[in-house]
Amino acid sequence: MLYVDTIKYLLISLRSKQWIKNLFVFVPLLFFGKLFDISYLLLASLSFIYFCFISSSVYLINDVVDKEKDKLHPIKSKRPIAQGKIAPQTAIGLSIFLIICSFLGIYSIKNNFLFGIFIAYIILNLFYSLVLKNTVILDVISVAMGFELRIWAGSVIIGIIPSAWLQIFTFLLALFISFAKRREEILSLKKVAIGHRGVLSEYRIILLDQFIAICGGIIILAYALYALSWGILKRPRGNLVIYTIPFVVYGIFRYMYLMYTHKKGGDPTEIVFTDKPLLINLFLWALSILVIMYS
Repeated sequence: MLYVDTIKYLLISLRSKQWIKNLFVFVPLLFFGKLFDISYLLLASLSFIYFCFISSSVYLINDVVDKEKDKLHPIKSKRPIAQGKIAPQTAIGLSIFLIICSFLGIYSIKNNFLFGIFIAYIILNLFYSLVLKNTVILDVISVAMGFELRIWAGSVIIGIIPSAWLQIFTFLLALFISFAKRREEILSLKKVAIGHRGVLSEYRIILLDQFIAICGGIIILAYALYALSWGILKRPRGNLVIYTIPFVVYGIFRYMYLMYTHKKGGDPTEIVFTDKPLLINLFLWALSILVIMYS
């Protein structure tokens, strides 16, 4: 029975809900008309799986490192490692196992660029867990760089360099969400915020509001410029991508509305899956891209 409980708690600690972030691997395939190319789709799917392995391994390490600090958080305190239901050495062992599996899997693909991206992703996340998450501004930039590497992974699979505007859009979107998360942590944790995450002492709500507003505006601009870039316009009916801009505008504004009016912003995955208007908007955006690029 104890063995079964340990497996259950380990599976919870993998944070499978967060795997949605790894779907960014498929974005280059989506925009370059390769999403239904079986060979590319298979490679992207394998990359997605290995990114899930690595991200979960990092979550395990983070939970071990932040075990005591997580006890101060109303939600994170319920994580199995924070509650002491999983021994730290067990979590670290599983983390190492997942990293080895992802390494072997990516190496078997025989794509040196993709292998290099995974090495960089692991180094970045380990450095984040041990150093960068305690360094103001660099903490969120390092998170955004992780999304950049996902875009690069999806791009090298189909042998292209990702558009500069797509990279800027992805980078600023990740910054936008990360700053929103920092803001929610300060507001919800209040006096114990610094004890939970020391870097929060360096942030101020008014400063984060400015960061969020700047990122939101540039995200919309970057997507518009991406929709008008040569890489998109040269594709059949690529000129129609510009008509998907309203979905991006609504998505950013809706997220800000939820953050400022309903005090949300802590977990972007939860927001996307629990807010019906935002979820419908995301579905319609994806559907419109599919219709434009593949019809």
